[in-house]
Amino acid sequence: MYCIFILVLLVVGWPFIWLIKSQKHVTKYANILAHFYWEVFPWMLEKWAGYDIYFSGDEIPNYESALVISNHRSFCDWSFVFCLAFRKGMLGCCNFFAKDSIKYVPGFGWGIWLKGSVMLKRKWADDEENIKQTFQKIHDYKLPFWLISHPEGHRLTKKYLEESTTWGTKHDLPPLKQVLYPRTKGFVESVRGLRGSPINAVYDLTIMYEDNKLPSLYDLACGANRQKVHIHVRRFTFDQLPQDRKGLADWLIKLYQEKDELLEKAFKEKGFPGERKLPYVKLPLKQ
Repeated sequence: MYCIFILVLLVVGWPFIWLIKSQKHVTKYANILAHFYWEVFPWMLEKWAGYDIYFSGDEIPNYESALVISNHRSFCDWSFVFCLAFRKGMLGCCNFFAKDSIKYVPGFGWGIWLKGSVMLKRKWADDEENIKQTFQKIHDYKLPFWLISHPEGHRLTKKYLEESTTWGTKHDLPPLKQVLYPRTKGFVESVRGLRGSPINAVYDLTIMYEDNKLPSLYDLACGANRQKVHIHVRRFTFDQLPQDRKGLADWLIKLYQEKDELLEKAFKEKGFPGERKLPYVKLPLKQ
């Protein structure tokens, strides 16, 4: 009932704020409501369902805007990204590169669309202008922003792993086992389009479900299939990334090769090196 109430406020209030003030105020309004709406997910995962989440790797600053990329194993990957955003004061500022069809899904889909997420048809000719408009808003509004993306484009399945291997063979690249080769074009254009904006960092998240038991929404809601979830974080500033398109594409491919090796080792050792549990503390939203 709480989630439905917040969603109604978002859907009903959005056009009134837009008429009275500006689109920047609409985004602020949506971020505030999303902050309260989405805090249900970390609670549901960690307190209700009893998932143990372990973090490792780089410490990331509170309230820092970032382009967040992650491997894609389960439909529920985004909910574990929320657990990190929850602790860093950025929960209400999460936006996504998401399939266009998701905006028709009641609840979550409506919310991320109204918040300004990039809804993709996966055809560059159709998506290019939409992406440019989103980046321009980030530059103009100067609001806190996490832009979350899965560069692989699909969840890891046998079919897509075979397609990834075929693509890698054509480009003289070794086969991967735990991730797919990423689609580089969206990442490259994102970094180039976001330079000079409030977003000046890339967070690379590697999510591992222990024993490879992939959770479903049913599992999260009912507390079933509870397990340890491991998240390894790497932080890069834009200054550390190549400037040209080919350099950025090669950098991302190398990153996913390293991610594959990291996951192979983590499955054998039941976790990433230097893991720690971060306190379950929600930082307030700053706008």
